[in-house]
Amino acid sequence: YGKARISVKSSKPAALKAVISSYSYDDEYTYDYESKSYKGYATSRITLYATKSGSYTVTVTATLTNGAVKTQKINVLVSNQSGIYKTVKLGKKTVISNVGKVKNGQVTTTTTQSTYVTAKSGKLKVTPNSKYTITNIIVGTVNKKGVASYKKYKNGKNITLSRGYDYSSSDAWSKSSSKSAIKETYIFVSYKDKFTGDTRTYSITSSRGKKEVKCVYYDKSTGEKSVYYEPSADITLWSY
Repeated sequence: YGKARISVKSSKPAALKAVISSYSYDDEYTYDYESKSYKGYATSRITLYATKSGSYTVTVTATLTNGAVKTQKINVLVSNQSGIYKTVKLGKKTVISNVGKVKNGQVTTTTTQSTYVTAKSGKLKVTPNSKYTITNIIVGTVNKKGVASYKKYKNGKNITLSRGYDYSSSDAWSKSSSKSAIKETYIFVSYKDKFTGDTRTYSITSSRGKKEVKCVYYDKSTGEKSVYYEPSADITLWSY
């Protein structure tokens, strides 16, 4: 096609600036045996700078030397939020707080966690950041006999926390044994990314001969699915 002139345009340039910050090219990059000639290789780096949160469209236009014009539109989401959760609460207690602020063009995120709880039960409410939707929650608990179990909940419903301990160890050589003094409740949060379409879905399965948590991560851009068994909990609440 020959060389091309690249230009970029933001749908709202006052709030999102789009510029070509650098470019490079090689006129003789690879030899094409079909055309019996060398074909060049060129790259351009596009830099985006946002002053306001929101959804934008950046249009990239390539004007070729033969007069042909090619365009590509890219959706851009600008957010001052970081991570999946904005807040996680058990009853009136805030377990996780994740707040982002923009000042002088810089994003500052303040995250606090207080996962020690004294309640035996309570309403678990996960408030996601704006680009996410919570689809379900699985809670793993241990009863007084040390038996673990899993249960699926809708967001905002009342959950029961662990009553027993899930960790013990023994040493046959020294004839000693130990048990954790901490009761832990495991929280697995499924979500959908409203912007990218990616999803993370937890389910309870017995397909491998025992009841366990299964995690499926779906990447919409590639169509690929990744499957994990017995994943680490997203949130662990603990008490004595």
